[in-house]
Amino acid sequence: MSNSGVFRTFRDPIHQFVDVNRLEAELVDTRPFQRLRHIRQLALTCYVYPDAEHRRFSHSLGVMQFGTRIFDTLVAKGLAQRLAWSTDATARNRQLVRLACLLHDLGHPPFSHAGEEGSLFRPDVTHEHYSHKLILQGDLAQVLADPTLNPFAITPQEVVEVLQGTAGGILHEIVDGDFDADKMDYLRRDSWHAGVDYGRFDHVRLVESLIFRLSDEGPPVLAVEEGGMHAAEAMVTARYWMFTQVYFHDVRRAYDWHLADSIRDILAAATGEPFYPDEVESYLGWDDNTVFTALRQSKDQMKADRLLRRKHWKVCAQTTAQPDRDALVRFMQRASTATDATGSAYADYALQHRLKVTYSRDFQVRLEAGGGFQPLCVVSPLVRSLEPIAQARLYAAPEVSHDAAKLMGPEFAVAKEEAA
Repeated sequence: MSNSGVFRTFRDPIHQFVDVNRLEAELVDTRPFQRLRHIRQLALTCYVYPDAEHRRFSHSLGVMQFGTRIFDTLVAKGLAQRLAWSTDATARNRQLVRLACLLHDLGHPPFSHAGEEGSLFRPDVTHEHYSHKLILQGDLAQVLADPTLNPFAITPQEVVEVLQGTAGGILHEIVDGDFDADKMDYLRRDSWHAGVDYGRFDHVRLVESLIFRLSDEGPPVLAVEEGGMHAAEAMVTARYWMFTQVYFHDVRRAYDWHLADSIRDILAAATGEPFYPDEVESYLGWDDNTVFTALRQSKDQMKADRLLRRKHWKVCAQTTAQPDRDALVRFMQRASTATDATGSAYADYALQHRLKVTYSRDFQVRLEAGGGFQPLCVVSPLVRSLEPIAQARLYAAPEVSHDAAKLMGPEFAVAKEEAA
């Protein structure tokens, strides 16, 4: 039983070619997946790095490519035999992993992560919530229900369970773990499109070095051979530098805030409340184009121009990259005062925006001497030395920037070239 024949091929700058079978092609052609052509991967990072215009569409295909390579590597190292998978079961799980990777980002709002900040989702709702709903109902569920397209009879619920981690074990780790297909692709892809080298690492060596580790408490989990430890270190540092230099760039973060602020107003005007609609068909109507159209028609042109004409607020005060706790407390207290006093300022705190290092004590390295396992953060002095960035910044409108900076005091002053 198989559906592995190449039905369509996509050109891709990271993988050169991404092949899809007929089932995958039909899923790609659905409305929910095609919507990803209109969702920027990095929001308005293109205002800082002009070519960072890529979309969730190509990233999703790339994650499927990386996920397949990881799966095939583990099977070649005996995963199927260890779990007593038959030939058909192995092929089925391979297809299941590919589908989970392909569909994992369906629910992203306009401008990806920037479009979900500022409580634009209802409480306890995330973009994953919409991803799962889109898989379980509508066009995608209909495609998966067709036995001529889906000879393995993989159900939408199985795909969702792999994404949620409620089933699938190591299959879930391939999609969402410390060294998963998602991170491998977005680091390489974001770096390539931004025109920087920060996100580069030896992904070929890393994938080839991945192994599975048997666990007494559950299914096998991902690990890496000692010979691939340097490639793993390189991925950790790549993620670190991409966060510090790209994802948490001060201008990029300004636009993330302006986007969330404007989308809240647009949602309230369109739906009567500042949240994305619950109903998935309505949610599918929200993409980058919807927001840009509303901005161009906005009556508050000054606010719209922050995004349409690059008139963003700028940093008027900030901490060091790794402030001590007392300094951070002082900053946040003064920032609250400055925000209340000026009415046109806001504080941005790095740790609230996923600026962290992959530092899990669960990801293990198999040592050549003795064959035992140790956490990567224990055997790698490089990984152990990396500390999460905890920088805080205060942004303000030009007309109140001087007053806000004065309230923050010289301790948190910004150099003139940084404030430009």
